[in-house]
Amino acid sequence: MKYEIKKGKKMKIGFIGFGNVSSTLASILKKEGHEIYTSSTNRSKKTKELINKIGAISLKDFNEVSKISEVVISANSPSKAIPIAKKYGKLSKNIFIDLNNISPDSTLEISNELGDKFLKGAIIGKINLNENFIFISGKNAEKISILRNSKLKIKILSESVSDASIIKTLRSIYTKGVSALLIETFKIAKEMNLEEELFETLELTEGELFKVKSLSRINNSILYSKRKYDELKDILEYLNKFNDLNEEKTDLILLKATLKAFKSIQD
Repeated sequence: MKYEIKKGKKMKIGFIGFGNVSSTLASILKKEGHEIYTSSTNRSKKTKELINKIGAISLKDFNEVSKISEVVISANSPSKAIPIAKKYGKLSKNIFIDLNNISPDSTLEISNELGDKFLKGAIIGKINLNENFIFISGKNAEKISILRNSKLKIKILSESVSDASIIKTLRSIYTKGVSALLIETFKIAKEMNLEEELFETLELTEGELFKVKSLSRINNSILYSKRKYDELKDILEYLNKFNDLNEEKTDLILLKATLKAFKSIQD
């Protein structure tokens, strides 16, 4: 089945959930002239005010959002990604995009349910109003390239729907591993009363903003340690299955150590 979106057309875009990711993207796309739909039913006062501020149209429920939208975007928590996709993706007559940080296995499970209408998106880095990078994969990925603008950089990876989640998985292994190492190193330096000296020496090679970026990274990792731990568990499960299918095995020593580190952080 073909899912047609005319080039240059202002689109009806629906968001399932309206947290930081959804509201930021909605704000950017609204300014580009697109119609934004979501539902404020049973949402907090803060969320309702945000929906009104952005100028999104609030419908009775997400069933209605899915039916009316030409593109439906899901940006929730990884644990809710599959049930949301199976429920609302089936109601969508056009494109359904998952932006949650889910494993390639979960991506394929959704794809098996929704078929070619399903696209996997991977947000690279932080989401903000200034500049965002999103990798998209799936058979109909080119259909949403018209959403590109100065603040929304969309890179089409391939027609293989799991590629975006694989890239996100590999990047996640690296970034979370670095974060875990940074937290432990900073903790040791603090106990020795040498944290300032540590950052001073590291900035000689890592750049003058290294301290600011590192402290932000440490705080973010601690604040969202539970979510990062859950993501790492999914990654390890996926890579263990991948190992089982290949003759050459990867020990995953550092990945397992990072998982243990984030378990310790959240405890």
